[in-house]
Amino acid sequence: MAATKTLTSIIDPSKTYVIDAEQKGEGGKKKVFFSPKRDFAVGIYKSNPDQVFMDRLQDLVGRYRKDLFEHEGGDVWKTRFCWPYDIIRTEKGKIGIVMPLYPPHFLFEKGILKGKEKKGNWFTKPLSRRGVDPTEVGDWRGMLLCALDLARTIRRMHAAGLCHSDLSYNNVLLSPTNGKVQVIDVDELVVPGKYPAGVLGTNWFIAPEVVIDHNIEPSQRTDLHALACLIYLYLLRRHPLQGRKVFDQDPDSDDRIQQGKGALFVEDSRDTSNRPEVEGYRPLDWSNVERLPYQAVTGPYLSKLIKQAFEEGIHDPSKRPSASEWENALWNTYERLTPCSNPKCPEHFFVLNKAKTCPFCLQPLSHTVPIFDIHCKRKDEWVFVRRQVYGTHGKSMHKWHFFDNIFFNEKTPKADIATVGSVVAHKGGWYFLNSKLNDLVIVMNGKETPLSIGGSIKLEEGMEIRNDADHGVMLKVKFK
Repeated sequence: MAATKTLTSIIDPSKTYVIDAEQKGEGGKKKVFFSPKRDFAVGIYKSNPDQVFMDRLQDLVGRYRKDLFEHEGGDVWKTRFCWPYDIIRTEKGKIGIVMPLYPPHFLFEKGILKGKEKKGNWFTKPLSRRGVDPTEVGDWRGMLLCALDLARTIRRMHAAGLCHSDLSYNNVLLSPTNGKVQVIDVDELVVPGKYPAGVLGTNWFIAPEVVIDHNIEPSQRTDLHALACLIYLYLLRRHPLQGRKVFDQDPDSDDRIQQGKGALFVEDSRDTSNRPEVEGYRPLDWSNVERLPYQAVTGPYLSKLIKQAFEEGIHDPSKRPSASEWENALWNTYERLTPCSNPKCPEHFFVLNKAKTCPFCLQPLSHTVPIFDIHCKRKDEWVFVRRQVYGTHGKSMHKWHFFDNIFFNEKTPKADIATVGSVVAHKGGWYFLNSKLNDLVIVMNGKETPLSIGGSIKLEEGMEIRNDADHGVMLKVKFK
């Protein structure tokens, strides 16, 4: 039988934890141990924290944990944060924290990486991706969903008055096959004005103002720089600041300038001097910004925020998009995804563009796509609210597509998540099937026809699908 150790809770001295004596991992500040049943982990600090850090830990396992997990939607955050829930002391007086183990989908299950954590660099660096088993590498839709999950998680953390201070590849695990992320190493979360940052961040994710002046404290605005970098990396597999421009012959000095006072977006519209070196040895060369510019890949909603983050906000933190803005743009982009017509396309999905051509494999789309323009009632008039849903075969439609007061987030009741309709392709045409809505009316050429539950209608250009229930919206059909 493997040797074990017994640890005592500082919060409740009557509570103990049994862990395997064998160390399972190690970071810069902690050694990690697992419980025999693999139902929790313990991180033991190499050097005991000072009183300020102990106060921070007390608040993290107490008031902040309660605020996140014991309110509406709290269950969602239990799998999005690896949040400590107790503080322990070893027999030798060392301090540690008790944490949940990562869900299994955040560890590689196959191949040479089996058992390793799914950190972002495995998926965004072309050479590293070669080591990922094909069944775990995911596709562009999966990476988009990971970016959405991360933006939503950071939005909630910021709403609680916290900031991470060290968002990077290392502290966000992702699973592109199911579009989920988990933020880890939260024991050093910053509470502005109360608990300062223990670290300034990780190289290439630190905000330029902090690189320039180390007296500037990490904050939610510096988090937003790191968040933008991660989203750009997830979707474009290149760093937004790592280009060809050389500022100094000394590599360390060059890095500091490139990340700090000289920080320049690799796709800046005004200055092309920092374009990445084109590697050119892969069929899909993500370093080639002429071949894969962010505007063509990410679509209109995300393009606006990318420009805002890396041109307007790179040296002006007040102009950086919030996590909520990223969340909304990512969600609207997800609604515009369409499957590529090429079964061998490495990314499988893309944001539908005017050319109707996949930017990844250059395959033209082989069919038309139904598009639903969402209109809301404003002073007795239907007004287009710049929301669109692109139809794909088998696409589920939900209440948030038909009501202006229902949104998909962590607070959405299960009853509102259920599918209420669907879009299907059949014999060369597109159809909408109503499965749960009582008040749908089809308007075509001035004629109104109710669409009962269980009914279907062939979609036509200019058709309106109107929901006459309270807070109902109108979907106007067009084709691309």
